[in-house]
Amino acid sequence: MAFTTDAGGLAVKAHIKVSTQGSTWNTRLTQLLIRNAEITICTFSLPKRGDFLTKLFDKRSKGVTLIVNSKFRTEATALKARYPDLRIFLSPDTHAKLALAAPDKVWLSSENLVRSPNFENTVGIHNVEVYEFYMEQLMRSGLLAPERELVAAATASGHYFERGGTKWLNTKTLIP
Repeated sequence: MAFTTDAGGLAVKAHIKVSTQGSTWNTRLTQLLIRNAEITICTFSLPKRGDFLTKLFDKRSKGVTLIVNSKFRTEATALKARYPDLRIFLSPDTHAKLALAAPDKVWLSSENLVRSPNFENTVGIHNVEVYEFYMEQLMRSGLLAPERELVAAATASGHYFERGGTKWLNTKTLIP
């Protein structure tokens, strides 16, 4: 049976790598961060202790976007305080586990960014169309909407902050 592109998804031919516990997010993300590509990471959860994430983001946080479930606001806020260049978006709708590196690398996984004793699986895809498909889906779903972005600091009033000379409403307390 051949797949076709339809309302259910995108059919492509691509270089694919499948893995289980032999490869971890630490390994995958380290390889992606070495390159100077824009990286988008989407995960349901964040570890309470960010040891492995701090090692990763110590290498590079600029050009990295993290989308995480808003249940992990405390952990996300700690990362943002340590890495102001790291863009973090919070949403109660985040459950996917994926990493995208422009222009053509995609990792899809059942594994969160936390260590797990569970049987986990991951598929790595090297394909521009797949990368563009998932970036478009993140935008279309609203997960990268400006009002979902966690900001590092607000003005003294706590209601506004400035970015690029523009005053913005601080919505971080409005996100569920």
